[in-house]
Amino acid sequence: MKSENEAANIYATVLDCSGLYYMDKTGKYQCTMKLIDQSLNLDRHEPLTATVFARSAGEIPHVAKIGSIIRMHRAQTRKYNKQLYINCDVNYRSAWVLFDPVEGVTPISESGKEHTFTPNDKNTLAEMRKFTKNFFAKNSVECMTCLLYTSDAADDMQCVDLGGRRIIKKKKK
Repeated sequence: MKSENEAANIYATVLDCSGLYYMDKTGKYQCTMKLIDQSLNLDRHEPLTATVFARSAGEIPHVAKIGSIIRMHRAQTRKYNKQLYINCDVNYRSAWVLFDPVEGVTPISESGKEHTFTPNDKNTLAEMRKFTKNFFAKNSVECMTCLLYTSDAADDMQCVDLGGRRIIKKKKK
């Protein structure tokens, strides 16, 4: 994924995700995510920004945990201010599948009714989880499975501060 307007098929780790919102101008719902994978050199680059669009709120991923793994198919690359972005429009050829950050091959959710999952996909998912665990350890992120949204994290006092903001704990050195 190096150029604009190419179809992208990716597995990536979700670092952050906006809440769902509706855009009157396009008549679509959307959410925006910050993603990382093994191809990004984060010493020189920002995390990849991906936006998912859909006509129905139910077709937008609800990313509840930091470190969740998302698979996108036929997403389109775009460039803005020399930065590469990904757009995943589920009403126009694109699709996504969301997996737990730690275990399992059964999706948490997906944009379609079904998806393919080959032994190669199983290996890729395992590699992404290993990459994520190492990335979080290297960057002193202790709480890989903390919840992203305060509504989901209301009872999880370890992951939410008094102002209702998500906390990413750093390991003490």
